[in-house]
Amino acid sequence: MAKTCTQCGAVLTGNCCSYCNAPVSLDAEKYAKGTMALSSHELNKPYIDTFGAASYALSVAAMLVIQFAVAIIAAIIMVMSGYFDLENAAFNISISLLFQISFTLIYFVHIKKVKARPQFNINFKMHPIWYVLSVVLGIICLICFIGITVMFVDFLEGIGLNFPRMQLIGVGIGTDILVVFTVVIAASIGEELIFRGSLLSGLIKRFSIPVAAFLSGILFSLMHMNPEQTVYQFFLGFAAAYLVIYSKSVVPGIIIHAVSNGLVILMNFWDGLHNIFNVWADISGGWLSPIFVIIGLAIIVGSCLLVNRFFNKEKVIDEIAIAHKKRQADGNGHHTMKLGGGSFWLWIIIPLIVCVIMWVIAFVTFMGG
Repeated sequence: MAKTCTQCGAVLTGNCCSYCNAPVSLDAEKYAKGTMALSSHELNKPYIDTFGAASYALSVAAMLVIQFAVAIIAAIIMVMSGYFDLENAAFNISISLLFQISFTLIYFVHIKKVKARPQFNINFKMHPIWYVLSVVLGIICLICFIGITVMFVDFLEGIGLNFPRMQLIGVGIGTDILVVFTVVIAASIGEELIFRGSLLSGLIKRFSIPVAAFLSGILFSLMHMNPEQTVYQFFLGFAAAYLVIYSKSVVPGIIIHAVSNGLVILMNFWDGLHNIFNVWADISGGWLSPIFVIIGLAIIVGSCLLVNRFFNKEKVIDEIAIAHKKRQADGNGHHTMKLGGGSFWLWIIIPLIVCVIMWVIAFVTFMGG
């Protein structure tokens, strides 16, 4: 009987798990160096699919609680003072920062609670080329997917959507610093820890790599509950998922997220870059947009596969896809990933429905506004 990894349940073929990079004979203290300071008794359970789904559900719940609490506070202030500026830049970016803080806390607290580490965790021990590729793909996402994003936004505006665009940059130096920190650093860390750290570690137990990356992108996109951001956030989430899976670390996901967000922020400070962006959006839009989408996806998937083949010491394999092909061939294929049962779908579907409802509410609210 083949040995399986005590952390993620994958089949062990060498001295190190090809999925989560955990050694066969796990020395918790040594393995935790450079990642997370968890004690040995907290590393004795495999990270099953339900753990990742639960982190996602808790994050959506945290967003709703924060939004509800802020709405109550704003209403109280409005009643007492007669006025409250809901479009205040510092106020709105502070809410976003609270979201990211809650995501980060949920990630670490949940790991402590379930006593299992996600296989895609904060691990800097990877080939340096993954750092370079993360930056490059962050730029590629903006180049290849901005055309179809602008097309989608134009379509929404064409049918009457008038989504408010608040000025966040240029309001004041303090607000500018808060925006840069929240959007580039806090959002990249908080959202990636949940969606590519916890959630993706669960999805990969049930689905093949392409399907897990696709679902990660969809759930990530809808979590923003912003119709105008839907398309681009999906492609960014998909790209981050591929990087994280093949690098076996959530760090490249944080980097590509930070690069993408950072470029958008930079456009607000540098008019020249903003003008280039607008020209390129026009060029890459229209009938050319599907071509650029195909090119972008090919670069993302192809580059990750190539780096995995030529630079990873322990190659990442799509065990579930291989098992599925074997089942089709002889009916005997199976995989050893540990699954959490039907509760996985409960943790996924309920928050997904909530996000879809909130997306629709945002859409209806600003139709014809």
